[in-house]
Amino acid sequence: MQEQRKHPRIPIDADVGVSDINSGKMLGRLVNISAGGMMLFVDNPVAVHSVFQVGLHLPDSETAGISINLGIENLWCTVSDGARGFWAGFLIIDISPEDLQQLLEYTAG
Repeated sequence: MQEQRKHPRIPIDADVGVSDINSGKMLGRLVNISAGGMMLFVDNPVAVHSVFQVGLHLPDSETAGISINLGIENLWCTVSDGARGFWAGFLIIDISPEDLQQLLEYTAG
């Protein structure tokens, strides 16, 4: 099957929490990220087309890491196999030019 994504996904091995900036609550844990979206592991199902303003801190072995804020929209959510929780896929719909540049550099390796 041919990859349909415009940007490669980068798996995240560290424990990176993604927080809803408006409520202050943890939305989920980052599984992978690209310049166009991300997948989270969440405790509760997320309604499709839900929109969030989130913050996260990406680990980086060469620096203290990067913190970015972005707007995301949920595209899908499915129950996980075996683990208690759900996989949820998000599209990045709002990001500052500075944070986008940091994300592009991070995902480029």
